[in-house]
Amino acid sequence: MGKSLIHTKEGLVLSTIEVINDIGINNLSIRKVAMQQGVSEGAIFRHYKSKNELLLAVLDYYSKYDSDVFVTVQLNKLTAAESIHYCFNTYATYYENYSAITAITQIYEVLRYEPELRTKIDSLIAKRMNFMKGLIDDAITNNEIDPHVNSEQLATMMWGDFREICMQWRISELAFSLRDRVHEATSMFLDAFSVKHQ
Repeated sequence: MGKSLIHTKEGLVLSTIEVINDIGINNLSIRKVAMQQGVSEGAIFRHYKSKNELLLAVLDYYSKYDSDVFVTVQLNKLTAAESIHYCFNTYATYYENYSAITAITQIYEVLRYEPELRTKIDSLIAKRMNFMKGLIDDAITNNEIDPHVNSEQLATMMWGDFREICMQWRISELAFSLRDRVHEATSMFLDAFSVKHQ
């Protein structure tokens, strides 16, 4: 695959993210992506056969950062609690630097009604959940989090809060520091469920 083709395909993905960010998933169309990218609709269909195929590419782009975060966390030799902080801080930094990508965090439920997209969304969520659950389990094992804590429930709460903060950030038109708010929330969770507070 030639470099220009890769560049074009990635450009279409980035333009799709921008369109979703600007006008919402319900108003997304191939025509609007073409206008954003400055190409014909036919040019898009040469790379992606349908809007859903383009959205699958968007989800791949959105989740490609996950494996980098997971590997980096494991290589950093941090405590489990530090790893949890690092994970959320890394996502918050990425999103703060590329605010349009946070539009994708808000459309999971809409996309799940399309069977081919649902599988991708479910896999993405499960990988993030399982990774965080593993970090929480490690924190429990290392006596950083109370052993009575249900790690799956806490992972759900933390990811849910992260998504809510992203939504509030978007609603406020990026009026506060996403990183600071996420750091504060992560600290509150870890403090509330730490061994010393039980």
